[in-house]
Amino acid sequence: FKDDKRKNNIISCFVDNRFNKLIFKDSNESIRIRIVTTKDCDDIGKIYNDKMMPFPIEIQRYTDNSDIFRKKRLINGFIDGIQDVKPNSLLPLECNFDYMPNVISSNKGCYVGQELTARTVSTGILRKRLVSVILDISPDKLNSKQQLPVNEYIDVELDEKYDAVKTNIAPNPFSKGDSITTTIKRRKKPVGSLITTQDEIGIVLLRTDYFPLAFNEKFKDARDKFYIMTPDGDRINVIPRKPFWYEEWVKAQTNR
Repeated sequence: FKDDKRKNNIISCFVDNRFNKLIFKDSNESIRIRIVTTKDCDDIGKIYNDKMMPFPIEIQRYTDNSDIFRKKRLINGFIDGIQDVKPNSLLPLECNFDYMPNVISSNKGCYVGQELTARTVSTGILRKRLVSVILDISPDKLNSKQQLPVNEYIDVELDEKYDAVKTNIAPNPFSKGDSITTTIKRRKKPVGSLITTQDEIGIVLLRTDYFPLAFNEKFKDARDKFYIMTPDGDRINVIPRKPFWYEEWVKAQTNR
């Protein structure tokens, strides 16, 4: 600290380990350090001695209610408490905690939700996961100070042209001919829920059976696969961003 008299302003200081895997994937990623201070500390740069760090550190003050930091979290798929999600509405594994260090343990107990978590880990069946998305909306329609209320989730729909599944139907045993290839449309239901937004960045709880469509290279240029409808009747396309843990998830599904 620059001033011993003000060191009590620092309550805690820790590295945000959620970003660890991102650093290994991209050397341009930064280490995130979170510092918790008392209410009367309005500028951490005045008391935090960055010269004591073993690597260069830049301290820059933002006065926009820290929207920039929230956006950095959401773009990587990280939620942060009741400002982002309704209480008791998500499972720990749906939040991808199993892909973060020292968060989920499959052999420890007892804790709230331990039995459900252990059963999900053992069966390998999880129907939904959080993914980061981009809302395809023009800047003139985007209110930079507007975000989705935490108590309102919006259904994410699948465009009809991606809703067809081809299948082979066995031929009638009393008639001649080979099997018939037909197209069957799935029952219309939401593919997920948009749970929070910051500007054009959002977080969607997406059904895992739509992951291949969302992240397959074959459809990478298709921006109209998923969408939401606004109260005014406007359609906004929702573009999922491939999460850092996706390759691990695909490998786990293959080995099941």
